[in-house]
Amino acid sequence: MDRFLSKAKRVDNAKWVVGYFVFEEWTNDYCIYTSTGGRYEIDFSTLCQCTGLKDKNGELIFEGDVVGFEEDYEEDLHVKTYVQPYEVAYEDGIFVFKPFVTVWIDDDTEVVYYIDKDMWIVDMHNNYESDGHIIGNIHDKEAEQ
Repeated sequence: MDRFLSKAKRVDNAKWVVGYFVFEEWTNDYCIYTSTGGRYEIDFSTLCQCTGLKDKNGELIFEGDVVGFEEDYEEDLHVKTYVQPYEVAYEDGIFVFKPFVTVWIDDDTEVVYYIDKDMWIVDMHNNYESDGHIIGNIHDKEAEQ
């Protein structure tokens, strides 16, 4: 049952771990238990729920993942392709793709603009054709800072 899986960054090394999320009341730890029996304390702020869907490479897609879809545009009579990133989010009871543009002001300052949120949110389960691929996660940049 993939849709019951979660992923989060481990507290001890900030690497992603996938498994089943548990809050342990007796220790006050947020943990992920893996299918191989591992128990890992996690950073709760990075917890991502599985959508139950996979990208074009067969990888499970989680809330917080950034999925890229190739889109074509015409420039100077030539068709060019670019990758439009979408954040996977859980809003109003459904998983959605939220398109955004990342703008770098300088080498250290990144600004993310969401494109007309009300117009572009797409229900993933009713409109997903599995031709996108995971290109990152919104929590990946945090570890680098």
